[in-house]
Amino acid sequence: ELAKGQVSISEYLDQVISLLPNGASAWGPVAFGLRSGTRDDIVQMADGVLLTGEFGAANYEQVAPDYLILYDALKYFSFNRVLERSGGSIPRAMPIEGAWPEDLIKTAEMFPNAKYRLIALVDAPPYGSTRLYSKVGDTGAAQLPLVAINNGVSEQWAKIIGDPAQFATREVEPVRFSLTLGRTTEALADRSVEVNLPAGHYLISVDVSGAQPQDVGLIAATETRQFTGTASDLPFRFAQAPYFASERRVFFIVNHSGGPLYVSQFDRNPTASFTVAEVRPIISLSPLEEHNPIDVPPVSSWTATPGVQSVSPPEDGGTHVVGSRGAYTYELASPPIKIKPNDQMRIEAQLENIDGVTAIGVVGETGSWLVPPKTSKIRADFSTKENKTIQIIVANDNDRPIDQPNQFVLQSPKLYLLHSYTPDYIYQLASCHRSHVPLPQYCRDAVPPRPIAQGKN
Repeated sequence: ELAKGQVSISEYLDQVISLLPNGASAWGPVAFGLRSGTRDDIVQMADGVLLTGEFGAANYEQVAPDYLILYDALKYFSFNRVLERSGGSIPRAMPIEGAWPEDLIKTAEMFPNAKYRLIALVDAPPYGSTRLYSKVGDTGAAQLPLVAINNGVSEQWAKIIGDPAQFATREVEPVRFSLTLGRTTEALADRSVEVNLPAGHYLISVDVSGAQPQDVGLIAATETRQFTGTASDLPFRFAQAPYFASERRVFFIVNHSGGPLYVSQFDRNPTASFTVAEVRPIISLSPLEEHNPIDVPPVSSWTATPGVQSVSPPEDGGTHVVGSRGAYTYELASPPIKIKPNDQMRIEAQLENIDGVTAIGVVGETGSWLVPPKTSKIRADFSTKENKTIQIIVANDNDRPIDQPNQFVLQSPKLYLLHSYTPDYIYQLASCHRSHVPLPQYCRDAVPPRPIAQGKN
């Protein structure tokens, strides 16, 4: 049921692995190494760090990989940066108590002279971004990376980077991150700025300064000033861009739903800083989006499930709800919304959690999720499949009953028709073939079909 709106894992892996030359050595996630030895040599990053440590430090550089494929490492690295800040200090010594393995920082420490530069970004749901780095002798001037982006609805991969767009930034209070990866940690970023952008996919570049040798910093981008997210096999749902000390310009991809975007920095050097340098749209070759709005019933008409304590009248800031204390239960459900089967649609919604964790998604007539529940601000494309009605659902995502009721503020969700279902072109083209009985009136002359000759035995 969740396959629509997602790219197959094999197609996603191919977009990354196809960029590696034959015989290339690389450190990366285990999933990328399934075909290792056939055209390239990919070693799991943790194993690469462990085996390199068996050499004398003077010989580390001799076994440095040609490429780094960063995927799993991103969630561990981001979690650890927030965990560091949660203690109120930024320790240099490793490991941090309760932290995940710091393979990325160990890589920087082992190969201080092997400069790595980002050369490609691949992004598609539900996997998020993979960052591909190449070892270079001298980083030189920053170059735009290759990009490959899929929205999960079309088979088309967008790879064209547009001209720089106009934008303005302003400093804001640091964004608060609450991340769960086996355990939960919460802290403020070191510094944040806000940039307002229309909806779309963007390649954003940031200039950083003050990075410490043999260390790794982090640029993160979120659509809210308080981000709450959970990662497991899949990553956190925000843009994550680690940077080595040799990098001066950092690139990342965002799929932005429109409005404010908050860009934040985590760096152990308290004097480090950053500025947003460029914002470039990622251009699709043949956009099919009609953006026809679909009426969504007002939140005041939605059904509150048993246990929900109050639903306040809508205000400019949205509808305030004091919900239940349950775990994994619905809080609000919209009335059924009439749609047509097999259409492509988009939902845009914003949910601000005050207490507890709630998420918003879309279900079909059988109760199956067409858009799995997501926290905070969402912009998701989906197929209506065989359904004639859908419902927008706010559900709590607590893994156990909580002492205080869930509280959240819901902005009125928006639905759009991207494009309607049409029969396959070959069926339209063959609709006037003589084999059709009777012929449609729009066929030329609408003459009765001739008998089809039968072969002789």
